[in-house]
Amino acid sequence: AFMEMHYQKRYNEILYIVETCQGTTMYEEFKAPNVLGMGSSDIGEMSYSHHMDSDIGVAMIDRFTYYTLEWMENHMKGEERSRGRGKGLGEMMKIYNKDLLRAQPKYRNDLFQRKIDDIMVSDFFGSVAEVREGSRREGQELLKQKIGGNIEEERKTIVKLKDAIIKSEAERRRDELEERKQEGKDLDVLEHQNKRRGTGIVLIGIIALVFSGFVWSKIV
Repeated sequence: AFMEMHYQKRYNEILYIVETCQGTTMYEEFKAPNVLGMGSSDIGEMSYSHHMDSDIGVAMIDRFTYYTLEWMENHMKGEERSRGRGKGLGEMMKIYNKDLLRAQPKYRNDLFQRKIDDIMVSDFFGSVAEVREGSRREGQELLKQKIGGNIEEERKTIVKLKDAIIKSEAERRRDELEERKQEGKDLDVLEHQNKRRGTGIVLIGIIALVFSGFVWSKIV
């Protein structure tokens, strides 16, 4: 799948993390370039949970994820994170050991163009939005610069679109009501025709009965 994505130019770099038993075996056959594989356990090893909720009897988080998040919370913050740089994946990999995970995590970077220490964790994790304090007018002016258009015109366009949707829905409901009314009229006509047909059958039956009685009286 990754090779097909590579031919179609659908990615630049991929960090493929597998947290499962014998996780490292799941990227051994990779051949696509710029794919970095990480596994929480080596071949023949189990991947364990960290702790569980005793009330519901379910594991809450796996050990690999727990210690990864703990490291990120302690190292990917402040000025380093705001610059989009910070720590490298090589440094993060140093925290994984068998005492913590009860398994030996590994990574495969022979398909990757960059060295493991040159790959920043923030290249794949996290995003910091620029936040500015100011008035609503200042926010509108900033948004106008970002989108390169007139906010008032955009608002009018949205209002027109909303009105068109409401009008279309009203017309649909009106047409549906008219169809139901027409269906009701058709049912009334059909019922009237059935009544007339039933009356005619009754009259024919009476005439036939009278005629049969008359014929029978002549024979007797």
